[in-house]
Amino acid sequence: MSTITAILNVSKNLEYLDEQYKSLMNQTIKPTNIIILNNGSTQDFSKYKCDDCVLLIDSNIDFGSMAKFYLSLLANTEYVCIFDSQT
Repeated sequence: MSTITAILNVSKNLEYLDEQYKSLMNQTIKPTNIIILNNGSTQDFSKYKCDDCVLLIDSNIDFGSMAKFYLSLLANTEYVCIFDSQT
């Protein structure tokens, strides 16, 4: 079975994060790892820390659009998919 890392980049709001997370967890092949990047948002992401496959990177600095691509270097899976907060 394939291994997948999903990177969720959230920069300003959490409007779609719940929907994205639920959608990922309902896939036929679930992600092996999920990396959630709080890229400058001041909102609380702590409820996502409860899942063992989730790595939460919480930053009060907006690293811009390249941060999600740099995070893909942390993945040790066969595939990486990247989602922005409005995707």
